[in-house]
Amino acid sequence: PKKKKFPGEIQKKNQSWQYRIKKNKNCTLAKSAFVFGTGLINMGTNKYSFLYEILIELEKIQIWTKFLVGSSFSLVNFGSHNFYKNFSLLLENEIISDYLKGGILFGMGLNLNGFWEGEKFFIDKCKLILKEKSPSVVKYGACLGLALNGRKTLKKPKKSQTYHLLKSLITSDSLSGEGATIAIGLLFTGTSSSILLEDVILLIQEIENQKIGKTLSFSLAMIFLGQKDDSEKVFEKLILEKDPSIREGAIFIYSLAFVGTGNILVTKKLLKVLSIDPDDNVKKAVLIGLGFIFFSKYESIENIFLQLSQHYNPFVRYGVCFGLFLSSFKLSCIEKVELILEKLANDKIDFVRQGAYICLGLTFLGSYSSGRKKKTNLIFQKALERNTENSISKFGAYIGSSIMDLSEKIKSNQIRSEKYFFSLILGLFLFIQYWSWIPNLFFINLLVSF
Repeated sequence: PKKKKFPGEIQKKNQSWQYRIKKNKNCTLAKSAFVFGTGLINMGTNKYSFLYEILIELEKIQIWTKFLVGSSFSLVNFGSHNFYKNFSLLLENEIISDYLKGGILFGMGLNLNGFWEGEKFFIDKCKLILKEKSPSVVKYGACLGLALNGRKTLKKPKKSQTYHLLKSLITSDSLSGEGATIAIGLLFTGTSSSILLEDVILLIQEIENQKIGKTLSFSLAMIFLGQKDDSEKVFEKLILEKDPSIREGAIFIYSLAFVGTGNILVTKKLLKVLSIDPDDNVKKAVLIGLGFIFFSKYESIENIFLQLSQHYNPFVRYGVCFGLFLSSFKLSCIEKVELILEKLANDKIDFVRQGAYICLGLTFLGSYSSGRKKKTNLIFQKALERNTENSISKFGAYIGSSIMDLSEKIKSNQIRSEKYFFSLILGLFLFIQYWSWIPNLFFINLLVSF
């Protein structure tokens, strides 16, 4: 169809990359990166044309890309009271895809927190969706929207109707179950509740769905955020599980419990796991976990990351990318970190280059510099224009470039302060899980405030 003209059209970046997306219409990664990046640079612009223009721009898109479009649409309309008041009409519209609806609910959860007086109406709407026979993807979005807006009010799961509602969804179907487990982690972050521990451990041992089992262990990591005393026993128990995804979760439980402490004993235990565990994803998690333990303490872990950046295993090198970023977050002098990331951006393995590109962009969130931007932007441009780069690494270059642009828009003084430390860590932890679920990219919005 002929493209309609709108006043104040959405900002679009990197025309050559757009051309490649159109040329390769079957490249889901390219389209996902485009939707995420375009939503990010248009955040808060209240451009209602966004939804129409994106769908026209990409023509045929897969169902989960529609979920991303819905999330982006909510973020573009950040701060629009008109959008907040009328969002329920979008959910009731039978023509609109269920995946768009689920994405809209997730996006509203990210941008609505404490901003609109009708927040209670949104929470009640999410609860109603979870109680009704709604499509699984809509329930998934409602779980996340509910959790992102309700986590200030819930502390005791035993007396919480919301907790029991979410718990009942875990075994209903795979998608609703995953949404419910993430929601439980978000709602009870840092509580180290004994009731939750008992319930979640039992579910991990009994549930047959591997993806939900993995998400349950990640949910425990959020629950134990900053809770050093209670985490060791849980780590020692889960690190012995046969399922590697549960062992991966055990690494994050221990790492988030000791976030920012630079604890040497915990570090030694994780390095031992790195040396003996046969699973690549567990090894990757160890390096990311070390980044959390040495959060903003790069000098204390510098030598280990430098050595492991040359490790033979590409999953280890990928983990080093995020470990470098996390350990140097908000530090003023990160030249050494940049040099290692730039080297990894030339790695022979595509997903290592992807991680390096994303982390080069992320470094600007903690320490923005217009001087650094020119150099880094050139790295991204070359990656996007090279014919030898495949869609996996180009995905990273586009995501990294989009985050760098966002950092210019918000500046570092708007990054979450110490008062919001848990939100910052949660945002980073969940964003990094894009590896297994691309919509998790949008959790980057937990890092910023407007």
